Amino acid sequence: MVSLKWMKHVTVEPIIFLIYLGWVFGNTLQSPGLYEKVCRMYYSDEVGVNCKDLSATHDIEDRVQSRSAQWSLYNAISYLTPAIFADTILGAYGDKHGRQVNILLGIAGIAVSEYGYMLTLSNSANTPYFT
Repeated sequence: MVSLKWMKHVTVEPIIFLIYLGWVFGNTLQSPGLYEKVCRMYYSDEVGVNCKDLSATHDIEDRVQSRSAQWSLYNAISYLTPAIFADTILGAYGDKHGRQVNILLGIAGIAVSEYGYMLTLSNSANTPYFT
């Protein structure tokens, strides 16, 4: 059996760095998916709109960018609002009982939110952004 004694010496910083590095790359990949999903939901019925290439329809492209930015703002607010309250409570808990539970809750929260985002941007699961 492999010895895991080295795990006792790992600090929290590399773990948090790797988690947020993956989260940043995930958000970078999600932006085009959000852009296309917004185009398909709101503008695909209009004549001459190709959601894969909007360079020919500048008016629609501007509206899709505006709507995508709006949804990105809503996503950021939906992450920030619970975090403000949870950080206040969990910060005090972490000071008293250790950071392990807080870190695991954060990882679980990111995993759940990314799974939901993956379903929303999926072509096979028809889960819309709500209007």
